[in-house]
Amino acid sequence: MHTQAASRPSNKHLSANVEGNLKFIEEPLEISMDEGHGFLKIEFSDTMGPDHQYRVVRKLGWGMNSSVWMAFNEQEKRYVAIKALTGYSTDLTLRSIMSELAALKQLASRSPVSGLTSSHCIQLLSHFIHPGKDHRVGDHLCLVTEILGGDIKSLQKSMNQAFPLPLAKRILLHTLHGIAYMHSCEIVHTDLKHDNIMFDASSLTSDDFAALIEADPPRLHIIFFDEITANALRAPETILGGPWNEKVDIWTFGCLVFELIVNSDLFKYEAYEQYGLDAPTGHLWQMMCFTGE
Repeated sequence: MHTQAASRPSNKHLSANVEGNLKFIEEPLEISMDEGHGFLKIEFSDTMGPDHQYRVVRKLGWGMNSSVWMAFNEQEKRYVAIKALTGYSTDLTLRSIMSELAALKQLASRSPVSGLTSSHCIQLLSHFIHPGKDHRVGDHLCLVTEILGGDIKSLQKSMNQAFPLPLAKRILLHTLHGIAYMHSCEIVHTDLKHDNIMFDASSLTSDDFAALIEADPPRLHIIFFDEITANALRAPETILGGPWNEKVDIWTFGCLVFELIVNSDLFKYEAYEQYGLDAPTGHLWQMMCFTGE
């Protein structure tokens, strides 16, 4: 009997999480730009950018409005991260409805103010438009940034305990530096959370937490991501739908202080049916209980 050898899978669109576990396609590739998505369709070893200078190595992750890829810059001989916006988000950006590109440009071009620098914020290296595979997907605005290491959320998860206080204080100090610089540029982040606070890639060369605590160079960067602030970290004015400003970042930072030191959420975003409270009202009720106001 003749048997045919099993063919190798043709789909090479894989990603790996911080533990190194391979995962298959996660983002909804078949939902079109007109339906609010239009994700980049690409495979490993494909090239992107001006003169095809970026060779795709692996996928780093994805969010509501983009997917992020590690690529090798063949001209400069270094690795970079490429955030490819969906066709829908690209259209919104080009029409100035979404402002991430403008914010990154402003962070990169603003002169230091009172000792504040952009060293704690993600650095935009370049950007370009990558043509989509078909008209349903649309074109993709691609933001080229430096490669960063793991995020605070993954580090705390791997430790399965609260951070040592010296490390927590250092993380929070560097985070404040980043927030202060953004606010000096009249930019509000609006989505501060554990997985948007990243280590330098060089920070991951040592397993010694003391090295992270005592290191002199900046070790943390704040990145921009797609979603608005996580529900449990939202400021009261955001929940109430009122006017807000840069102070919403400070509220979120305060929640992060508690979470990094205690390894537990300060607030739970959940309904309290026994009191007739839905999740947003229950969130406000918790704030009143904790603050006495």
